[in-house]
Amino acid sequence: MGMDLSSTKNDAYFRANVWSWRPIWNLVRVEVGLTDDEYFSGSCNDGFEITEEKAKEIHDKLSELDLPKIIKEYHYYLDTLPLEDCNICDGSGKRDDDNVKGDCNACNNEYTKEEGIPVGKQKNWQTNYRMYQDHIEEFIDFCDKSKGFQIY
Repeated sequence: MGMDLSSTKNDAYFRANVWSWRPIWNLVRVEVGLTDDEYFSGSCNDGFEITEEKAKEIHDKLSELDLPKIIKEYHYYLDTLPLEDCNICDGSGKRDDDNVKGDCNACNNEYTKEEGIPVGKQKNWQTNYRMYQDHIEEFIDFCDKSKGFQIY
């Protein structure tokens, strides 16, 4: 799943998967001051339209930002979120349900176990939403060239 942004005036196009779109759109919300309705609609694939004026405002405000600093602070925030109980075994590290009897296969297996994370714990879900400077810069450039766009 992702977000496809298409210009309403030319062939400019931008695509972001759901993992990278959320931080970009959150940045727009904070820096441009979107209403709750604008933020919600821009988070969905419903054809929400950004006017030429709003696209220019997004471009201008995001262009002024110190992206490396913002990204560093954002990633520090994500990396310092407390661990949570595994949502499958409720933090016990064990399962006894219709699917698994024994060690939890969500927090205690070769694919999901990470060094420094104890059995029964997992990273906060928000840590999946990382920021990437080149992708944000691509979005800023798209806003400038698009002359308005729709989000699908």
